[in-house]
Amino acid sequence: MAQLAVIIPAYNAEKTLERTVRSVQASTFQDLEIWIVDDGSTDGTLSLIEGLAKEDARIRVCHQENKGGYMARLCALRKVKTPYFTFIDADDRIHAEGYERMLSVAQQYQLDIVECNMVGEGKDDGAVEVYTSKEAVYTYISPRLIHGPGMVSLCDKVYRNVFDINQIEECFIHSFDDMILNLQFFRNCSRLGHLNRQYYHYDITDGSSTRNFRPRCKWQKKNRGVLVFCGGICYSIVITEGCGLWRCAN
Repeated sequence: MAQLAVIIPAYNAEKTLERTVRSVQASTFQDLEIWIVDDGSTDGTLSLIEGLAKEDARIRVCHQENKGGYMARLCALRKVKTPYFTFIDADDRIHAEGYERMLSVAQQYQLDIVECNMVGEGKDDGAVEVYTSKEAVYTYISPRLIHGPGMVSLCDKVYRNVFDINQIEECFIHSFDDMILNLQFFRNCSRLGHLNRQYYHYDITDGSSTRNFRPRCKWQKKNRGVLVFCGGICYSIVITEGCGLWRCAN
């Protein structure tokens, strides 16, 4: 069994997908699977995926009707059996050493989630920051999700496969999918680490739902918690005796 599953949701990505896949194939960490989910593309994306799969036995092909990136990722997650998994968008690239280094850090510090920096953001000094569940709420999650811009990427992280995927709710959305999935991962995360290396290369592409969408979120404080309203779904972070618990408030 491979150690890492790389999940790529793809919708009308025939112009950029191959470059993304090649960056994963060029990784110094080779013990991986590549799951590409065609999200009901209307161009040549599916044909491209099938061609790439014929070249590399590690590539797994999934196809679904257009349901959005959230459901595309969930489609693959339900089939992944590897000890670790990660995501990459179909118009982005990963540094050749990124997965190897993040997996090494995850194992060294016994992390459920390890995150690197995206190119153009953050430091690049190689330092590692580790948070317990309690510390993550105040130091990591709260500043980024509550007081920050309200969007945390899935793609700059490697996750240990300890989450109950059957408990992840289906959600047919085309925006906020990164945040909603991460909220569900964070609520069951014991240790989270941040690696100050710029390994994830992102591009701005016309037609990307996460890049062209302008968030319409409402942040409402209530008692000792915060309610997060996004895309018709309500999530709450509740601070109880210093411990943060993410949950769906619907």
